[in-house]
Amino acid sequence: MENKQTKTTELNVSQFFQNNMIGMIAATMMAMLGLVVDGIITSRFLGPECMAAYGLVTPVVNMIMFFSGIFSGGTQVICAHLVGRGKNAEAKSVFSMCMLVTIILSVILMGVIFIWRNEISMSLGASGKSINLLPMASDYLLGVLFSIPSVILLFEFNGLMRLDNDPQRIIVAVTVMTLLDIVGDLLNALVIHGGMLGMGLSTSISYGVGLIIMLFHFRRKDTLFRFSLKGLKLSDLKDIIITGSSTATGSGAAMLRNRVLNGIMLGFPYAVAATSALSVINTILNITSGIMGGMGLTCSMAAGLIAGIPGEKHEEKKRELIRVTLKNALILAAIMIVLLLAFAPNIIGIFEGEGGEEMKSIAVRGLRIYSLGLFLYAVNTAFINYSQGMRRMVVANVFCFLENFVFIVIPALALAGIVEADAVWSAFPIAEALTLTSIIIFRFSSRHLILGDKHSS
Repeated sequence: MENKQTKTTELNVSQFFQNNMIGMIAATMMAMLGLVVDGIITSRFLGPECMAAYGLVTPVVNMIMFFSGIFSGGTQVICAHLVGRGKNAEAKSVFSMCMLVTIILSVILMGVIFIWRNEISMSLGASGKSINLLPMASDYLLGVLFSIPSVILLFEFNGLMRLDNDPQRIIVAVTVMTLLDIVGDLLNALVIHGGMLGMGLSTSISYGVGLIIMLFHFRRKDTLFRFSLKGLKLSDLKDIIITGSSTATGSGAAMLRNRVLNGIMLGFPYAVAATSALSVINTILNITSGIMGGMGLTCSMAAGLIAGIPGEKHEEKKRELIRVTLKNALILAAIMIVLLLAFAPNIIGIFEGEGGEEMKSIAVRGLRIYSLGLFLYAVNTAFINYSQGMRRMVVANVFCFLENFVFIVIPALALAGIVEADAVWSAFPIAEALTLTSIIIFRFSSRHLILGDKHSS
């Protein structure tokens, strides 16, 4: 925000959106680049089997993002709501509760993954015919588990530092983190030959350095958010979980979805190539979802500021936010569609290593099919994040789960025996079409009920 004391009734929605969206997208997308870098270098230099193992443990990454989504999404919306009302002390209390729970949760997750990493890898598909992938999947989990606190905190700080007038630090931290990860991964693949363990450790080290840079924010004398154990309330934790639940629902649904889709790919005769191709597509999805996610988080933050405005001004700001969000979402989708359709072979070629010709052929087709649903994805993302910002959590959660799990998995399973790997790629645009259809039906039904109540009264 330009000024912490700015009244929400005077908020210029369009200017606020433009001022924050680019930085939010950059920070969100760059935070995901660590995973993208791991995918590219693993595929190019460590081979299809390592890439397949990397893809198998993607649900664990989704699980980490599940918890990150709860705390980052919930805390950002609540703090924006409180700061917009000038309730800075309450915002600091919410922030402190978020930090405390994040630290405790990170330690628990690290311990669970460390102790049961082999069992987790086997449950994700590194068993039976694919047992050869177990050592690689387990090693990557061992290396990457140390990044868990940094990953969660990075997303939490992303929105909060914008509310605290320090957005530049986010860009610096994530840029340094990404460059370190690239250098570390290349050293591991070409010099140290540390395999998947080295890839995971490189990611953990780079994310740790990024976190250290972010923490210097709290040395500022004028910072709004300072950690304090005084005044902590369990009710704040409850509000954070409820408000952040839709962001977390998306990650949780993606975790379940990726487990099912990996299982479909492992059932084909060309299992390694298909699973590797899916891993590549999921890596690229980290970028597209990062772009749309950054736009969505901007919408949620603006909606949080607008939520308490009374009367006609509230409705005016809501309509303006919807227009601005949809406009920007569709522009971003158009750019991504053009790039993905035109340059699919070049993009997938970045991941192609020795013996990866079959993987590339499958993934190029998959990327083009996936891109066909991006316009619908843009509209759906705008609706879900707007609902979250307005704290309509049941609506946001239901549609988020349908979009990210139910509407993808059912078509994929139904088509797998007919078009094989294309079933997985086709499921993505089908899911977006089904989600948008459901949203339109919901909105029409809701408006009809409201008009009906007014007429009867």
